[in-house]
Amino acid sequence: MLRYAWELMSVFLASLTPAVEVRGSIPLTYYFFSEEPSMKVIGVAVAVTANLLIAPVVLSFLDRLNDFLTGLGGRFLFIRNAYVKVVGSARAKGRKYVGRWGYVGLALFVAVPLPGSGAWTGSLIAYLFGLKYRASVLSIEVGVLAASAIITFALEAGLHFLGFPR
Repeated sequence: MLRYAWELMSVFLASLTPAVEVRGSIPLTYYFFSEEPSMKVIGVAVAVTANLLIAPVVLSFLDRLNDFLTGLGGRFLFIRNAYVKVVGSARAKGRKYVGRWGYVGLALFVAVPLPGSGAWTGSLIAYLFGLKYRASVLSIEVGVLAASAIITFALEAGLHFLGFPR
């Protein structure tokens, strides 16, 4: 397994990256370990585990980060403006799901394997809507697990349909 340390670290870091998360790290796992079925399972586990770490960590410090980013000015005004734009987008997306279905909507939002949905945005939405920490983490984790299952199933079905070895 040490032989695959670089690949597993790449999968881990990709899964922690906003906009990539499991949507990109599970396909990356399939790319790295196409010839090694046992390593593919380990790689998927690494991707999912890394993505599960996002919500508890991000929700723990989002209050301080929000205060810091909204307080930026001067040469760093562009960072504050970019953050405000991301917050506005997350609020609009969250209103469709969380505003209607609460914590179930949050889980559904995170589970949809599309760009702009995932643990990072789900955490921001939970913060913006003032949702409780534990229930938010649970909802986001359920969403991450569902997204991981959807992506893995889609990859397996696609590879089978195209006749590639799995």
